[in-house]
Formats: sequence, C-alpha cells, structure tokens
Amino acid sequence: MASSGPLPAAVVWQTLFNQLDTPRSRAPRLPGGIVQQSVRFDPPIEPPRRELFLPGTEQSVIGLPPDTAPHIIGLNEGDTLHLNPDLPATWQTVHIYVRPMRPGWVWQLDGAAIPLMPGQADGSWRYTPQPGAHQISLLDDTGKLLDSVSFNVETDPQTLRELR
Repeated sequence: MASSGPLPAAVVWQTLFNQLDTPRSRAPRLPGGIVQQSVRFDPPIEPPRRELFLPGTEQSVIGLPPDTAPHIIGLNEGDTLHLNPDLPATWQTVHIYVRPMRPGWVWQLDGAAIPLMPGQADGSWRYTPQPGAHQISLLDDTGKLLDSVSFNVETDPQTLRELR
C-alpha cells in the first residue's frame, strides 16, 4: 500500500537537508601550479589574509604606489541628497570612505572634526544627512587638505507634495 499525504514528503525534505548540512571533512585541493601565501597590506587598508598566486608572483606585503592620491568615495562634488521625511534618519545614512586611507588622517564635516566609531579601522564613517549645503574634507596628520567634496541635502520635494 502506497503512502500519501504530507508525511512522506517531510521525510524526503528532512533527509535532503540533513545531507546538505553535513560539514565537509577537508578543503578542496588547489589546482596545480597555484601557490597559497599570507599577505598583509601597507598601509593596512584591508585585513591580512591568505591569497593565491602563480609561482614566482608571490608577495607577502601589498603596498600602494607612493603617488596614489586619496579620493573620497560615497559622494561626488555637487551631489544633492534627497531626504524622505517618512523614513527614519538612520535608514538614510551615506557610507563615506577614502582609498587609500592611512592612520592619522582626519575627516571633517563643515570644518569640524568627525570622531570615528570604534571598529572603523578602515577610516570609513556613516554620515546621517542634515538639510543644507555641506563640505566633507579629508586632512592628513599634518592638517594638509587631501580631498574635499561639497554637496547639498534637501528634503525630497516629491515626498512633500504627496504629504499635502
């Protein structure tokens, strides 16, 4: 007599998920001719990790060219951000960062230093937009301006029309 109903299907699903959830006993082997090595970054813009290399191309320290100019990423010069008054401000943050980032560099918003939160080793920060015209700047450890971006923040006019 054949079984029908939900019980046989449940047994099949449970067996399938139990097999999918079984941990693998070993990592897959690397293809032939590939070398694995630990690398670190100088400056430490990323955490140390293991990388794969072709033989003869291995590097233990990855550095940036000395002439790499820092560039603020996350906003462009002249951008206008539109706030939606129906959403909490914390949902409308903008992630600002720079590449490359070096220890000792300082962010400024409208001329005031921005304290970084713990755990922001990469120097990035989340900006909660406030209405008005603003300027974000990046200064080196001697106070020299490295990059800046001017932008505006407005309350979204379409959203305001819909609220009326």
